[in-house]
Amino acid sequence: MELLLYLLKVSACMALLFTFYLLFLRKLTFFKTNRFYLLASLLLSFVIPALQFTIERIIEPVQKASYAVLFEEESEGYNQQMSNMRLKLEPVAVEQSFNWYSLLPYLYAIVVVGLLLITAWRLYQLFKHTRVKSEKINGLKLVPKNVGFTNCSFFNYVFIDQASLTEEELKVLLRHEEVHAKQYHSIDKIIMLVAKAVLWFNPIIYLYDQFLEETHEYEADETTSTNFGTESYANLLLKLAVSKNSSPLIHNFVKSPIKARIKMLFNAKSEHKSKLTYLLALPIGLGLIWAFTVEVVYASPNHVQDIQQFMSKHNPVNAEDKALEKRTKDYLTPKIISMNGAFLDSNGEINHLYGAKVKLFNGVLMAKEVESNLKTQVLIGYNATFKQKDSAAVNGKVIVFDLKRGTYIVNDELSKKNEDSLKRNRPRLISSASLTVDAKKQISYIKQGKMEVFDMILVAEDITYDELAGIITAKTATLTAKDGEVVKAESIICDLKKGTFVTNGVKVEKEKLKAEEDLNKKWDYLAQDSTLKTKDGFILYGNARIKLDDVVLTGKKIEVNQKKNTVTVYAGAITELNNAPVKGDKIEYNMLTKKGTVSEGVFLLDNFFSKHQ
Repeated sequence: MELLLYLLKVSACMALLFTFYLLFLRKLTFFKTNRFYLLASLLLSFVIPALQFTIERIIEPVQKASYAVLFEEESEGYNQQMSNMRLKLEPVAVEQSFNWYSLLPYLYAIVVVGLLLITAWRLYQLFKHTRVKSEKINGLKLVPKNVGFTNCSFFNYVFIDQASLTEEELKVLLRHEEVHAKQYHSIDKIIMLVAKAVLWFNPIIYLYDQFLEETHEYEADETTSTNFGTESYANLLLKLAVSKNSSPLIHNFVKSPIKARIKMLFNAKSEHKSKLTYLLALPIGLGLIWAFTVEVVYASPNHVQDIQQFMSKHNPVNAEDKALEKRTKDYLTPKIISMNGAFLDSNGEINHLYGAKVKLFNGVLMAKEVESNLKTQVLIGYNATFKQKDSAAVNGKVIVFDLKRGTYIVNDELSKKNEDSLKRNRPRLISSASLTVDAKKQISYIKQGKMEVFDMILVAEDITYDELAGIITAKTATLTAKDGEVVKAESIICDLKKGTFVTNGVKVEKEKLKAEEDLNKKWDYLAQDSTLKTKDGFILYGNARIKLDDVVLTGKKIEVNQKKNTVTVYAGAITELNNAPVKGDKIEYNMLTKKGTVSEGVFLLDNFFSKHQ
């Protein structure tokens, strides 16, 4: 809603500057200056909110303040995927509703474009009337016209109804319209039409238009009445007051309020010293600039002793070389530029990023893993490179950033912790349209999510991650293994503790289904005692053996479930090509994903097998 905020600021500037005009300037007879003020104040109302200045003030704090480190999204792609993610997520309701406010920018744009098209059409209609043969007098082109808008002008075109005017009245009218043409008042009217299209919702812009046209007429009346006499000119205004005008682009001889124009004709001219009144607008303009463009940042000075103690504790040799001095909040706040994924932790905290690129301390950190701690306000980059402006890049297995003081050090002693963290068997969030967290129950709700689970990619419309139970429930989901096998289902439930998943309403792609049928035909199996057909498959007894491509399963008993695409081996072993056998009391193998689990036996790859590539 940055556009809405900007337009509100423009409206606020315009309201204040226009109020000053009504109170102090409108009754002055400096019509050219009033015209310049109205146009300049309108332009400044658009310019001031677009400016941005920062002033830093250093103060000595009474006590050290602490604030949560918030990651702010800078990448447009990342912002679309992770717009609701923060380091600390508050509990919110799971129900999702359509955000009607998101339509406001589109509705606003439709109205603006429509009004601009209407303006273009009116200009086109005016130019059509200027194509007729016209007579030239004193640089004016007289266009005869006795219906619609008459006795009016647009630039140097004057549309007149000669039948309704005497020769003397025509001279007065032409002198009046000549002033409009020479002062380029029509340009002002086009500017106001564009401004009204942009700020169509603001009633003040229509008042701006009304009073700007009023100054145009006052300026033309002043010059004309000087040449022809005030009384005779006023009488002509009254005579032609019945004329009508249907176009906002033209200057009609009697369009503006006649009473106000005649009254202004007979008013005494303002004293020259009254021009000092315009100087009162300067503090108003400066106040608006300060309010809308200047951001004052209060920061604590660099505590040299604290920094030296901190640096000496972590890296006494390079402490002086690595310390930085910076105190603004924007400087200290990390901002995510891009990342490959993030881990979901308890209470909705997202404090692990992977393959991340982060902006902080006037530089960019690129790291294999980024870990932050809300309590200590420390950010750690593992296998990282940090590059600041006008400085050489710093490489390190571990780079530690103190987000309170704006300092960093290189400390390779923490590399082991990083290696251990990368081996953790836990789900990794890659992207999502929205994320909400129940902090008390430690349950995350993900819309249109993409996660890495069991070394596979899970994509689903709705994902519920119960961290305490270690269960991931995905609806309208697709699970893709690294070897390309795809499982589609109405729901997929992953048990992170057991390392297994079950499906409901499995839908396998046609190509995979065909591959599965071909796969079944290639089975090579035997049994010493017997083979028993079942409803869902068959069972092999006594020194049973099944060979499936590069995988061989042997055991005392083997159950094959063709509906679930699973093979269960009791008191046996599983052998992959060029790998040693893995034995167990119970082996469960999935023929689609080419992965399995071993119970009460030897474990391999955190309870998971992967087909040998």
